[in-house]
Order: sequence, then C-alpha cells, then structure tokens
Amino acid sequence: MVGVAEVQDVTRHGIITPEGNRLIDIREKPSVHDAASNLGALGAYIFNTTIFDAIRETLPNVNGEYQLTDSIRIQIFEGKRVLFRKIDGIHIDVGTPVDLMRANEHYLLKNR
Repeated sequence: MVGVAEVQDVTRHGIITPEGNRLIDIREKPSVHDAASNLGALGAYIFNTTIFDAIRETLPNVNGEYQLTDSIRIQIFEGKRVLFRKIDGIHIDVGTPVDLMRANEHYLLKNR
C-alpha cells in the first residue's frame, strides 16, 4: 500500500498512475508533461516481504541513486497487486530548507 496525496509540484514526488485503487505505474519525479496524475507518494508504505526481492533487483538511476519507486515498479510489472490510498490533510514536503521552515511555522502556529 502506498500513501499518496494531491501535490502541486509533480517534479518533487513519485507520481502514480492510478486505476481504481491500484497503481498501474509509478514514476520518480517526472516532468510536468510526463506526469500521469497529481497524486504523489508521501513516503508512507505498507509492504509484504516480497518488496525486498524487488529492492534487490533495483538498479541505480542515472545519478547513482536507488529509488523505492523503481522497486515498486518492479512489483507492478511482475503482476503483483500494489494498492494506494489517498491521505487527506496537510502535506508539506520538507525537501528544501524553505519547506522545512514552512512546516515548522505551520506546526508552531497550530500548537500555540
């Protein structure tokens, strides 16, 4: 199970191609034109142990990084049933210092 939310910037997330409640594809940080949806993986996952087989098969990308989205794609293309669930609420990607400050500000203002 992959937790997803609607995101504003698809180039900063693993973006899913949904079909019902199933993932039929997932791409790490696609271009705006290549994004199949605006549903991005949040980093909240529930897997069974077969994900470890897919992780072992995962190759590094052009930057030499290993992406969990590539492991998920392996499972999808092997015919495994990979589901997603949309998670509502506030989502702030803290991948940049400005975003981290925004998340802290949100937390501090909410918890006065």
